[in-house]
Amino acid sequence: MITTDPRAPIPAGTSIRVVSLAALLAALAPSAASALPPRGPMSQEEAYQILGLQPGAKSEEIIRAHRTLMKRIHPDQGGTNYLAARVNEAKDTLLRQHR
Repeated sequence: MITTDPRAPIPAGTSIRVVSLAALLAALAPSAASALPPRGPMSQEEAYQILGLQPGAKSEEIIRAHRTLMKRIHPDQGGTNYLAARVNEAKDTLLRQHR
């Protein structure tokens, strides 16, 4: 059974996956995310959070996480330009360190 109550206990054997900020925003309020103001350069910490990755992730993991998120939040799939841009920026920020 799925519940939205954050206090509900997690049943034994349940797998938990941390959802990235972009995926969460797209699922909860896709139109609200497009109204957010522009921001400065993205930090690596923020990029890892957006893509749902741990620091030190390999290039392949970054590309896979980016692709998975973009399939869900791309404007052609009902997402927003803002979220797509942030996910792209997160990927670019992290891949820069692998060059």
